[in-house]
Amino acid sequence: VGFAGLEGCGKQEVVRTLFGLRHPTNGEIIFNGEKILIRTPNFAIEKKIAFLSNDRKTEGILANQDVKWNITIANIDKILDAKILKTRKEKVFAEDYVQSLSIKTKGLTQEIHELSGGNQQKVLVARWLFADSQLIIMEEPTRGIDVNAKTEIYEYIIRCVEMGKSIIIVSSETSELIGICDRIYVMNKGKVVAELMANETNQNEIKHYAVNL
Repeated sequence: VGFAGLEGCGKQEVVRTLFGLRHPTNGEIIFNGEKILIRTPNFAIEKKIAFLSNDRKTEGILANQDVKWNITIANIDKILDAKILKTRKEKVFAEDYVQSLSIKTKGLTQEIHELSGGNQQKVLVARWLFADSQLIIMEEPTRGIDVNAKTEIYEYIIRCVEMGKSIIIVSSETSELIGICDRIYVMNKGKVVAELMANETNQNEIKHYAVNL
């Protein structure tokens, strides 16, 4: 599912509310048939909801930590034994994701800020896959990365869907939403003004609803 609209239309506020970064003033969140109130990101993570921010540097990567720690941090219990970190287990899991997502790095101990933007994004995808997230929310998933890395990110999104995961994408690139999504919600001045099927719409129609109210 994609969210489209001009800057300030409310799409970021919606997805950040779903991850507990904002508190709703009204309405309901129903997830897997259950009405829930998401007050914190930790609660969202417990419910298997993931969030990739459009600002990787300040809200995504742990810049001065290494690749393996950035991958495993969201599911640390999986590599603990009696509250002791099992570094060998951490290494095995991290290496598996580095290989399966073709993350280009000098090694698992390389600090993530030294990686390219595309490889940083792939590490964040690996983090939420390692956390077994069932709903993955992505803000501007391909912003600031090169064309080849964009294609790879799209492939990973498709793989996540094939694994049975749900994806919400917020993007300012309407062509991206049309190419990767099934449904697109267009927002304008804080409201959803259109629900469109991606295979039946075009950039001009999305722009029409985004601009006119």
